[in-house]
Amino acid sequence: MSWLPNVDYYNPLVRFIYDITEPVLAPFRRLLPSVGGIDFSPILVFLVLDFVRRIVLQLLIALRM
Repeated sequence: MSWLPNVDYYNPLVRFIYDITEPVLAPFRRLLPSVGGIDFSPILVFLVLDFVRRIVLQLLIALRM
């Protein structure tokens, strides 16, 4: 959330969002360093989650038949 101006990191809601997302994003940040100050790790997380979702759906469809 560093790209948001004037974020109060002591706000409970902001802290909650950070605490929930950081364990998922941290490993991807180590794999994909920021480029020009832009963090692409959330995009990579979404791509991986979509890939996993598609695989799980295909497995469920295959098991149902």
